[in-house]
Amino acid sequence: MGATPFPRITVAGVSVPSDLDVNGFKAGFNKQRDDSFRTDRIESVRALVREYLVPIKTIQLNTNSFRLKTWIEDALGYKLSQGEVIVAMIGEGFVYERDGVNCYFNVSQKSIKQLRTCRRRFVFEQPKVPMVDTVYYRPGNHRYL
Repeated sequence: MGATPFPRITVAGVSVPSDLDVNGFKAGFNKQRDDSFRTDRIESVRALVREYLVPIKTIQLNTNSFRLKTWIEDALGYKLSQGEVIVAMIGEGFVYERDGVNCYFNVSQKSIKQLRTCRRRFVFEQPKVPMVDTVYYRPGNHRYL
């Protein structure tokens, strides 16, 4: 675990620093603290992390937790909070190094590439949904369709 002077709390069965909320580390210092973690989402992230991501000895400074969050969101198909991804990664035994509200993990770049191919497959397999509420504007006679 990353060294931290903060006391620890338990979120979804994972011991995390007490300054971690759904928006990341120390996010509650700038605005009201938000502890509305969704444990079902944390568990689904943990399952995806177990399947795709591999821990290594050194912290990778190429990919921070926010970038990792966007790829995990694309793979799962729904939005996540920064804190939920950090809790899931800590729960799966990854070591972290803090960087503002984000952090870096000891995750293999090769396994991140595998996660990104999972992401691409999910994005391209989604059916095209027509935009029903779209208003089309015809500039020639200034009328809406």
